[in-house]
Amino acid sequence: MRTARVRTAGPRTARVHAARPHAAQVSEARVPTTGIRAPRVRAVRMRAGPVRGAPVRQGESCGVAEVAGKSYEMRREVADGMRRGETADGAGSVGLGAWAAFAVLSLVVGGRHAPLPLDETLLDWSVGHRPAAAVSAARALTATGTGVVPYVLVVLAGLLLGRTPARRALAAALGAGCLLAGQALRYGVMEVVARPRPPRHDWATHASGWAFPSGHSTTSALAAGLVILALCLRRPRGRTALCLVVGCWGVLVGLTRMYLGVHWSTDVAGGWLFAVGWLGVCLCAAAWWLPAGVVADLAPGGARPLPEPAGPPRGGAADGGDSHPV
Repeated sequence: MRTARVRTAGPRTARVHAARPHAAQVSEARVPTTGIRAPRVRAVRMRAGPVRGAPVRQGESCGVAEVAGKSYEMRREVADGMRRGETADGAGSVGLGAWAAFAVLSLVVGGRHAPLPLDETLLDWSVGHRPAAAVSAARALTATGTGVVPYVLVVLAGLLLGRTPARRALAAALGAGCLLAGQALRYGVMEVVARPRPPRHDWATHASGWAFPSGHSTTSALAAGLVILALCLRRPRGRTALCLVVGCWGVLVGLTRMYLGVHWSTDVAGGWLFAVGWLGVCLCAAAWWLPAGVVADLAPGGARPLPEPAGPPRGGAADGGDSHPV
């Protein structure tokens, strides 16, 4: 006689074997020692929201997912505000320090009718070391520190920023405006300090106006700072090398003014301090007053995005609803 198998509900089964005709009837049953577990029931995800058939009010929330999205937006706005505040504070601190040093230097050079000993020493050295090739190279380099070249560099750097043509044009206009306003302010400072230039017989190129601060040094340093800022925000490949080249250009233009004998060394240092202070003012103002959308668009690679809100675990509640067995 064949064996008959009976399955019970649950993961374990009980088997009952019928005895053969020539043997005693023996029954064997396998029963779990901890009890039979309840059968698995698949949970059904129910989304939070209005009951089916109930009227939906206009503007009514449709679950925790929308609340989580709003929370993420709020956290992102707070993080952007903190980053903008840190940028403004850092730029303001650097600019304030540069303006303080510039004010002290202005008082020192403006209250003396004779040049400082350091100025005379460096001028004598430059006059005694002027081969023809070095003078030609210095004249060619110093010509790039004023006129059209700085504005072209700033406009091209501004066109690197932004995702749309309108934002790129805005960035270029802001950079050119910063450079133009800085030059206008420098002219006012030159008229107030009214420091004479070195003796004319020591000049190796043409120059005009007062000496402090150096116009070429200020303009080239401002342009170099704006270009470096654009490269740091855009983060292209090879930006470190580009920043070094642009920074060296800004410094060398100032050194050529001293080498060619048309400025004292403190005039060049004053131009660099003026440029750093004005860049700090412009960057601080942009961080505080430009709309958040414009700042985020002009600096696509500068802000680190926040992690997206995590979804509900698999098999759990979704969108704030409960799981009900069926």
